[in-house]
Amino acid sequence: MNRSTLAGMASIATSATLLLSGCGGDPGDASDKQPTATASSTESTADSTTDASSPTPSPESSADPADVAIAEASLLKLADFPAGWQAVPKDDEDDDEATEKRIAECVGVDHGDLYGDEPSAESPEFTNEDEETISSKVVVMASADEASDGLGIVASETYRTCISGEVATSVEESIKGEGASVGEISLNEVSVGQHGDEVTAFRVEIPFELNGFEATAALDFAIVRVDRALVQLTGYRISVGSLTTDDYVTYLDLATKRTQTALKAA
Repeated sequence: MNRSTLAGMASIATSATLLLSGCGGDPGDASDKQPTATASSTESTADSTTDASSPTPSPESSADPADVAIAEASLLKLADFPAGWQAVPKDDEDDDEATEKRIAECVGVDHGDLYGDEPSAESPEFTNEDEETISSKVVVMASADEASDGLGIVASETYRTCISGEVATSVEESIKGEGASVGEISLNEVSVGQHGDEVTAFRVEIPFELNGFEATAALDFAIVRVDRALVQLTGYRISVGSLTTDDYVTYLDLATKRTQTALKAA
């Protein structure tokens, strides 16, 4: 499959990925974009890309700096990925309050219960040569009980039903003019093993046909509660790509352990 087709599929799936990665906390102002960084096995290159893969913190005005520091220290970094991966800063176009309010209303909770302003930080989007992606986000709540309540909302069948409808609508809108067709979209709970204190995970599968090629995109989303912190990992994979489910679980485990370390050090 050629690169333009891979990029086209990734572009269509991105709209759905943004819906999954938006839950919990406020990623803050990401207007100061850094250039794309590329993973390398050489120390000199890694040093030169540190700024480019910096996390996006929550707004200082509404966040405890100590909790923001915990969130930032917990994120995945470009150095965690094999050589050739890139760190691409996220833009602000994923901040769709109307969609957020629609999802919250569908779930039956207040907007702030799903999209609050708790201290948080978000990694860049890490992408490989197949246009597959992994990104992490960490939200630090006031207590373990609040974190557990937040995870419970996302783990509910109601939430999955609501987000599935939004994903379908988003994908249908994004394929207009792309010359693509999409099959039946499915959303199912998946097992990623035990991580942290609580974990929930689900996968959206989107069958594509684009430029004569057929493939299935898988959007993976997991939230792990580590004491009072919520670790979110969002991934986009394609059936003809190189990223595997085992890879995704490995990065989820790494993000979880990094959050445990950051909380203990605080």
